[in-house]
Amino acid sequence: TAHLLACTASTVRRALCVSLSKEGSKDVMSGHKPFDYSKWDNIEISDDEEDCHPNIDKSSWFRMKHRSRVEREDIEEQEKRQLMAENVRDAKRCSELTAKDMDEALRAEFDELQAKMVERTERIRYMEENRKWNVDNICTCFFLTDEEPSS
Repeated sequence: TAHLLACTASTVRRALCVSLSKEGSKDVMSGHKPFDYSKWDNIEISDDEEDCHPNIDKSSWFRMKHRSRVEREDIEEQEKRQLMAENVRDAKRCSELTAKDMDEALRAEFDELQAKMVERTERIRYMEENRKWNVDNICTCFFLTDEEPSS
């Protein structure tokens, strides 16, 4: 079990599928996985000791990885806010254009603005789908309320 804890999520998933196929599971043999573990492939472990050189202090390494992760997340969040602000600005301009009687030039501008908005929205969606999960963002508490539970 200690070896499995050190493995990556994809390695564990492959080992599980191999062990199930040895047992003769029909789901694994037919290509259907009993569970989809792919959502665990994007977990970023800041205290992973496998990539730390033996000559580097581990606590310093963990602090450096945490700092770089936080900085990367801040940059991604800033980019998302900027893309959303640009989409809001372009949506206002599109609503102004639809209020007018559009000629050929205004129609071209309208189409260009819509294409840019779609591109930005796709970029935001891609960033959300491919973001790395870590200890700070993997769990959200849903039970924070000001009210006492009713009995």
